[in-house]
Amino acid sequence: MSESEADPADRRIDAVIFDMDGVLVESESYWSEEMHDIIDAAYPEEADVTPADLTGVSIYDQYDRFGADHDMNVSREAYFDLYDDVAESIYLERADVTEGAADLVRDLQDAGLPVGLATSSFPQWVAWTLERLGLEDAFDAEVLAPELDEPGKPEPFVYEAAARRLGVAPEHCLVVEDSASGIEAAKRAGAVVLAYRSPDSDGEQDVSRADAVADGPAELRERVRSLALDEP
Repeated sequence: MSESEADPADRRIDAVIFDMDGVLVESESYWSEEMHDIIDAAYPEEADVTPADLTGVSIYDQYDRFGADHDMNVSREAYFDLYDDVAESIYLERADVTEGAADLVRDLQDAGLPVGLATSSFPQWVAWTLERLGLEDAFDAEVLAPELDEPGKPEPFVYEAAARRLGVAPEHCLVVEDSASGIEAAKRAGAVVLAYRSPDSDGEQDVSRADAVADGPAELRERVRSLALDEP
């Protein structure tokens, strides 16, 4: 049996990789609200696309994936602008940071574990969020899907790149994710996956592929420490 096929509870964890939206910052409900307007503006009426379909997927991947099947109402650049127009208010004003998330990152690093960030968000959005968390330059590796010359989530490349930059095999990484596409990406990379469901989660994301699930910030901190630090 390969390490990636072993029971996740039996695998040694040598690094932890966090998604950003919906994990470090409670932004997904706000994006879901905005996505309804974005879908109305960008997609033709016959397109059967919901916010849940787009959650966790890089913006340009959204456009390329669904634009291959539909005549979009806006250009690729204009599609990005629809998101960018509301990003600042979401990250700096509306979205709450996840309770205890910054302390959790620091605790892991104090315990000697490399910690990474792997997100579908754009550099300025990441900068705004990490500034609010007080985690600027805190991560040992930051991998942003829009900066990779590879497809984003649910493809595994973003998590493979994060593990590589951390110097750890994906099989020995714990990934914390909230979206179905992110969970699938981490599983394809071979990582142990903890799904996080925030208190304001709409329940539309399929977390069945995850190895464990945490409901709410307190359980998130408890499960990460249990899986990564062997704390009871």
